[in-house]
Amino acid sequence: IAEALRACVERFGFALLLDLHGQSHRRLVTELGYLVTTDDLLLMDSVLDVSTRPTSVDALIRPDHPAAGKRPGGMSMLLRGAKSLGAFLESRGFRCTPSPTTPEPVKAIPLHKYREARKDADDIAGKSGPPPEEAKAVTYYWGAYTVRRYGAAHTVLDDASPLPKEDQETWARNVAAIQLETSWLGVRDGILEQRTFGEGLAWASEQLLEAWLGWTMPDDKRG
Repeated sequence: IAEALRACVERFGFALLLDLHGQSHRRLVTELGYLVTTDDLLLMDSVLDVSTRPTSVDALIRPDHPAAGKRPGGMSMLLRGAKSLGAFLESRGFRCTPSPTTPEPVKAIPLHKYREARKDADDIAGKSGPPPEEAKAVTYYWGAYTVRRYGAAHTVLDDASPLPKEDQETWARNVAAIQLETSWLGVRDGILEQRTFGEGLAWASEQLLEAWLGWTMPDDKRG
């Protein structure tokens, strides 16, 4: 992965890594993970836009990029606004979160109730925890090792096989990474669905890169 990303950055000046997985807790919805936690996505857009916490897509909003002055907005727009990957995918018929229609993968009240139930289960011997259906309602995969190692390389602990410091300070600064936890229904449940989603994801990725980096696919490279 590192060699492919390095080569991409050397050729184009950037790289976008899409880490595809599958999930079964959310029907017909694909989760997009940017290393932005469930709690942080409950914040107002104005708060997200001034947050200094690292994400896996910081490369798309670097202030020193030539396209910085033409960007459509800040972090909230990138994560769940009209120019987000979720918005572009939804325009092709694939429901996503975070996105303009579902900006918060998990609502605050169910999350609070679930955590209180967990606390009670831990405090009272013999009491079972929240039922599995409640756990599903508050589950959101906001990013794991792959998107962290390559999209936020400087946040990987020394004992977790981080990229070499030289790579972190050079090409890795230009890598954006997004984790996709895809729905089974409508995405993975058949060859036609897989192909349609793949084509939609390719188109949505192009739109994302054009909006945030000013990059467009050369005409002679289009299928």
